[in-house]
Amino acid sequence: MSKRNYWPVALISIPFAAVLFGIVMVSLASVYPDDVVVDQYYKEGMAINERIADSENAKKLNIGAIIHLDGPRLKVDIDGSVNSLHQLSFHHVTDQNRDVTINLVKQSDGFSAVQTTDIQKALSLPGVWYVDLESVEQEWRLSKRLETPVDVIRLGASDD
Repeated sequence: MSKRNYWPVALISIPFAAVLFGIVMVSLASVYPDDVVVDQYYKEGMAINERIADSENAKKLNIGAIIHLDGPRLKVDIDGSVNSLHQLSFHHVTDQNRDVTINLVKQSDGFSAVQTTDIQKALSLPGVWYVDLESVEQEWRLSKRLETPVDVIRLGASDD
């Protein structure tokens, strides 16, 4: 290429590259939408108020829990609760496809859940999660931000 044809090619390539990168960014944004943005912000705000009230109720009832993740099944010791059914939720900070909700059933040695290998494997890797433990009747809720990997999670009155 001769020197006199270099400048037009250089000047045309800059806008061409900008258009090409713009097309790539728009296609990536449409394929991988942002899970952090909430569409129904008013409803989400009302739900936050309900969660705060449930957390305050857990403090009043002096409810605490210890979640053991190191065995073949997930075992939860709950102090202060009279309910027989509870729900344990793990919410990943950025990827809602990794969220897991587990129903806990009362056993002779506390509450437990079966088929928890997916959550145990996920919590053994480095990451940030939000953990929610609540009664099925939704009278109270315990929440915690969690950085993994962990073997034991303490919530509520027994929280360290």
